[in-house]
Amino acid sequence: MFLRGDTTVSGAIGVDEGIVSFGGGKTLTSGRGSITAAGTRDADVEISGAGTRWTVGSDLTLGETGGSGSGNLWIWNQAEVSTGTLDVGSGSRAKVDVSGAGSRLSVATGAAVGSGPGGEGALVLSDDGVAEIGGGTGTLELGKSTGSSGTLVFGAQEGAAPVAAGTLLAGTVAFGPGDGGIVFNHTDAAYDFAADVTGDGSLAFRNGETQLTGDYSGFTGSAEIYRTGAARLQSNFTGDIGLHSGVVYTLDTTLAGHLTVNDGA
Repeated sequence: MFLRGDTTVSGAIGVDEGIVSFGGGKTLTSGRGSITAAGTRDADVEISGAGTRWTVGSDLTLGETGGSGSGNLWIWNQAEVSTGTLDVGSGSRAKVDVSGAGSRLSVATGAAVGSGPGGEGALVLSDDGVAEIGGGTGTLELGKSTGSSGTLVFGAQEGAAPVAAGTLLAGTVAFGPGDGGIVFNHTDAAYDFAADVTGDGSLAFRNGETQLTGDYSGFTGSAEIYRTGAARLQSNFTGDIGLHSGVVYTLDTTLAGHLTVNDGA
């Protein structure tokens, strides 16, 4: 379905299967939003172009019904989406992809990726796309619930060729009791990741050079640095580090965990 004019829906907009696409500077306003992937096929909402905007008054939920498809939101080419809260992967697979300079996802309060049992979510930020949580000081939760998984990706997802990273504007990334990970698979030479990180999760430095300038005193997980990846640790880092022919720079940093050097990819 293609939306060709400005549209306002006072209740909820729900996409169970298929594709909703709009652009050309059009605006969509709704009270709530859900991209469920309730059946066997994916459910996709594609938003692109300068001035194109979807404003959700309260909550936006992706992958909430436990279907076998994936609920996906694509924000491209200077488009914008704003919502009160965001849940990605609340009961099935889901992904939010923010790509391109000027493309922006704004969440007023809470955001969770891998938010419900059985949920598998990803937030992918590439090519200068931006996600802002709580005005830049809020919390992004990864693997919020037991039995869920949530991944934050800068650049491209693991297994894909690296691309330029996007930006997360948030005070904290918090790993929950589910499986959570942050993937750095980008082409930047000195990418600055400034958010504080807490909880037990994994950091994977696949490609590019990344500086960790946030507070990691509450981080209890691990970092893996691969052959074409590099990490600059500029705060006290409490997690374990596995070095797989990659590069780690410790700039007057205290490493409270274990440092293991492994041969391999």
